[in-house]
Amino acid sequence: MIHWCRKLIRSLFFSVLLTIPVALIGACGGGYENDATGPASVPELGAARLGAGAGPTPIPVTPTPTPTPSPTQLTLYDPVWEGTYTVHDSVTNADVTRNMVVEFMPKQMVGEGADRRRDEGAMFIEGNDGWLALSFVRVNEETGVVSFRVDVSSTKFDGVLEGDKLAGTLLEGSVNKGTFELHANRGKEPQRREAEAGGWG
Repeated sequence: MIHWCRKLIRSLFFSVLLTIPVALIGACGGGYENDATGPASVPELGAARLGAGAGPTPIPVTPTPTPTPSPTQLTLYDPVWEGTYTVHDSVTNADVTRNMVVEFMPKQMVGEGADRRRDEGAMFIEGNDGWLALSFVRVNEETGVVSFRVDVSSTKFDGVLEGDKLAGTLLEGSVNKGTFELHANRGKEPQRREAEAGGWG
């Protein structure tokens, strides 16, 4: 009887040992046949997002609005300015007076490529063959002080705007000093001609 019980226990023990590998294979996903049916499934990568360690966050660029001309500037822009300027010629030691016409205008970029420039108005001088470009036009809102340059003739004008009159001093080159006086002609439409670089006539 004891011998028969030992055989029974041994048979059960070997049966348990044989079922353990089968149970392990089943728990790990079965046999190799399923792995060979197709390529492994790889999840798709999502879109990259900015975050910690991904670099600086882009800063949106806001266009700079064009400033609206002030009442003082409009007083300067609207009319055609006509008058004279007198400069003392250091070579001939004599005063020279010439008629002049000035048209101021709001700053704007004109031209393309290498010819692109800022247009601020133009001046026509008696004896000259074309309009001369103005540059560095400045207007002080509180004092009415107006300054501008004509680069072609290396002349700088500094004056004061009082109603329909603009008068002041000028410096031609680095030696010749003088004065100018302009009056607003509001009955004349500005020609807004494109200023050209030209010499004195």
